[in-house]
Amino acid sequence: MAKAFGGDNYFVSNYDEMKNVFARAVNSGRPNIINVQIAPSMGKESGHIGNLNPKLNLQPLEENERSHHND
Repeated sequence: MAKAFGGDNYFVSNYDEMKNVFARAVNSGRPNIINVQIAPSMGKESGHIGNLNPKLNLQPLEENERSHHND
C-alpha cells in the first residue's frame, strides 16, 4: 500500500529492528507502513481494545537488546 504512494513497507519482529526502521521511515519523509510482530508477552493486538496494556514497559526489551550487543 505505501509503495503506491511512493513510500515503503517494513516488517519488524523485535525492538531493535523497530527502532531502526522507525527512524528510517521518519527520516524518509514519505508514507510508510510498519508491520510489527508483537510478542505474546506484550499483550493482545490493538483489535482487542479491552486487553490493551496502557503502561507498556520497554525496559526488558531494551535490556535484552543490550545483552545481545554485549555478547
